[in-house]
Amino acid sequence: MTTHRRGTIVVSAPAVAAVAVLLSACASPVAADLEGPAAGAPTSVTHVHAIDVDTSRELVTIATHEGLMSIDISANGDPGSPPTVLGDYRGDVMGFVRADDRFLVSGHPPAGDSGPANVGVLDVDLGARAWDPLALSGDVDFHAMSRYASGSSSLIVGLDSVSGAAMTSDDDGVSWMSGVAIPARDVAVVPGGQVLVVTTESGPQLSSDRGVTWSPVEGAPILVLVEVGTTMTGEQAVFGVDVEGTLHRSADGRDWEPLTALPFFPDALGVGEFGALVIANTGRAMLSTDEGSTWSQIADMSVPLAPPAP
Repeated sequence: MTTHRRGTIVVSAPAVAAVAVLLSACASPVAADLEGPAAGAPTSVTHVHAIDVDTSRELVTIATHEGLMSIDISANGDPGSPPTVLGDYRGDVMGFVRADDRFLVSGHPPAGDSGPANVGVLDVDLGARAWDPLALSGDVDFHAMSRYASGSSSLIVGLDSVSGAAMTSDDDGVSWMSGVAIPARDVAVVPGGQVLVVTTESGPQLSSDRGVTWSPVEGAPILVLVEVGTTMTGEQAVFGVDVEGTLHRSADGRDWEPLTALPFFPDALGVGEFGALVIANTGRAMLSTDEGSTWSQIADMSVPLAPPAP
């Protein structure tokens, strides 16, 4: 099995720096990375890993180094407030997807936890009150995850930092199949559920056999983040952020259309329904309801966190 790579592409120094920073955020953990905050509300968010945009509930859930946080995006939201801490789990939540009425998460346990350093896949209720082992405990650390669902079928993909491979599950995280190793930063399931797209330093690559082989997308922008959702008119699409901070959109992972420059370079991108996008870093979280044409701040990520909800 061969992993195909694109040829060398010259990009600007700021672009290279952006890729280096975001790739380093997904490096294999060292001891210091496992020394997260103890149980109880952390004082601040130190890293943002992933975002879920639940348009129907008007809630954004953010996976961070300090557990899960939520932001109310209804009309009553306060853009100067911090996100609200969900539950009392203070592990490092890296891989993160919503599967209907629950979350699937991966990463590392809280400080002092006696379990394995890599939690595998945990099954979490939407309120983050119960965190139950689901699969791959001790074996896998997904640094990025994506899910596509249509009717009764779904496909989840995760990028495992241990093996370097993209792994897939068609039973919502219970069993997994592994592909070959590929040096990727982010991953998404292309609409239709038959193709995977990953971001690499030399550009996006596609797989139509669940990560067994990969092929480069010639002429595509050098993307850092990718996420699947729907456009303002309801069509499914993959959205991506390139190394210059420009937002792109694609229906098939191969042909990419630039949309707009983002107001800041995000650590994570979340996509909901009908063009709802959220970007965030440790400074702020912002929402767009028109595929990136306009943005409004929905939370200040730099201020002390609100305590967990009772």
